[in-house]
Amino acid sequence: MGAMKQKQIEEMEKAVKEEEAKQEDLEEIWAKEDRLEEEAEARSIEEAESGEAEWEAKEEERQIQAYENKMEEQYIDDQIEKMESGEPD
Repeated sequence: MGAMKQKQIEEMEKAVKEEEAKQEDLEEIWAKEDRLEEEAEARSIEEAESGEAEWEAKEEERQIQAYENKMEEQYIDDQIEKMESGEPD
């Protein structure tokens, strides 16, 4: 009985570590997104008179949004998979 409890504890600790790693990954992604947005804004300000700069800034924003959507979908898929497999949060 004690071995089963120990195994459950180890599995829960592993799941917690995985979630913490995912959270760290998300935080890194958010920081990268913030940097990209700041860089895009800085470039946009520097090149505001150019129509090309405006297009590039919009394109970067579109790419950032697409990346955010992809990461959000991946996170949701991971959560659904965990629920379906019965893994603890």
